[in-house]
Amino acid sequence: MIDYDRPVEAAPEVLTELWRRFDDDLDSRGLAAYARELGVEPPAEPEGYRGWEIVEAYPNDDFEHGVLYWLGPQEDHADD
Repeated sequence: MIDYDRPVEAAPEVLTELWRRFDDDLDSRGLAAYARELGVEPPAEPEGYRGWEIVEAYPNDDFEHGVLYWLGPQEDHADD
């Protein structure tokens, strides 16, 4: 389940670049790493967690307007 309180927040041009890479070639972990390279920080909690991913989510079941969200921590995700 996605925590809808964790949208990726960045300048519009950075979000555009993340969407481009999401659509082109990066998986969810790769996109999270790329976002950090661009200066986008994941949520502060839980402190020290490094297994963040970025996924497309659809708040309020609005399937025409996806939003990038931080995903983690999850029981089945490695913390690396």
